[in-house]
Order: sequence, then C-alpha cells, then structure tokens
Amino acid sequence: MNEIATEVDQLIEAVKQSKTFQEYDKQRNLINEDAELKQRINKYREEVFRLQNSCDDNNIHAKMNEFAERNAEFLEDIRVSAYLDAENNLCRMLQELTSSVIESLEFE
Repeated sequence: MNEIATEVDQLIEAVKQSKTFQEYDKQRNLINEDAELKQRINKYREEVFRLQNSCDDNNIHAKMNEFAERNAEFLEDIRVSAYLDAENNLCRMLQELTSSVIESLEFE
C-alpha cells in the first residue's frame, strides 16, 4: 500500500503543477479576497446544484434558461466567470482522471 500512496502523492503533485490547477488556484485566491463575492458565488453554485437535482427532464431546460436569464448580469462579472470557468475546467480534468483509472482497471 505504501507504493500506491507514494504514486498518489506524485499524482497529486502533478495535478497541482498543471496549468488547469494553477489557473483555478489563482482565481480561487482572487475570489477569496472578496468575502461578499465569494458568498454570492457559493449561493449561485448551490442554486445550480439544487436546480439540476430537483427538476424532471421535461422542465429542466426551461428552468435552466430562466435561471441563466436571472443571473446573466452576475455572470458578466469577469471575476465570477473566470472563477467558474477555472473551477469547471479543474472538475472536468479530475473527472477524466478518475474515468481513466476506472476504465484502465476494467472496474464494473
């Protein structure tokens, strides 16, 4: 198990050194400088999560469009869009990494 732990530590370090993580870390640090903006972003993310997990397939598109219109001005703030884009890119990278491990192991 120590061998795997060492490899995991190396993978974590590689992720931290990636451009994707570096950009996320930069944007996160900028957002953390403004407590009110961070709070608004967290509220927005919570609403997105709740909306995505509460709507049935028939009305999800209408609800998401309404939500997007309601938050358009908020998302025009370059700090908000830069942070959310960086966060999304990091999440996508981590999902791809996880998928690669699972597929390589033929885990069902």
